[in-house]
Amino acid sequence: MNCIKCGREIPEGELFCAVCAMPSVIKPPETLAEPKKEKAKKVRKKKAPDGKAVRGLRTALIVCICLLLAVCALVGLAANEYLERREALRIREASVTLREKEADNRDNQIAELKAELQEAEKTIRALQAQRAD
Repeated sequence: MNCIKCGREIPEGELFCAVCAMPSVIKPPETLAEPKKEKAKKVRKKKAPDGKAVRGLRTALIVCICLLLAVCALVGLAANEYLERREALRIREASVTLREKEADNRDNQIAELKAELQEAEKTIRALQAQRAD
C-alpha cells in the first residue's frame, strides 16, 4: 500500500508512513475492530404455569377463604352473644328498677294507710270523748 501524502510504500502492518508519518488509510487486519454485534434482545417467553404451581395456589387461596369465613363466623357468634348478654342485662336492670318502684309505691301506700289509720284513731277518740260527756 502507498502513502496518500508522499506516495512511498508503507509496509503491510504499519500504521504510519515511515517518511512523512501520515497514518495509513487501511488499518491492518489485527487492529481492525470487529463490528459490534448487536445483542439480540432476549424475549422471555411466558411459560405456561405448571399444574403443580396452579394447584398449590388454588389450594392456598381456598384455605385462605375458608379461614376468612371461619373468622367471620366466629366474629358473628361473638357479636350475637354480646348483644344477647347486653339485652339480658337491660332486662335485669329494668326488673330491678320496677321492683324498686314497686317497693317505693308500697312504702308510699303504707305511709298513706298509716296516716289514714291515725286520722281514724283520732276520730274514734273524739267520738268516744263525746259519748263519755
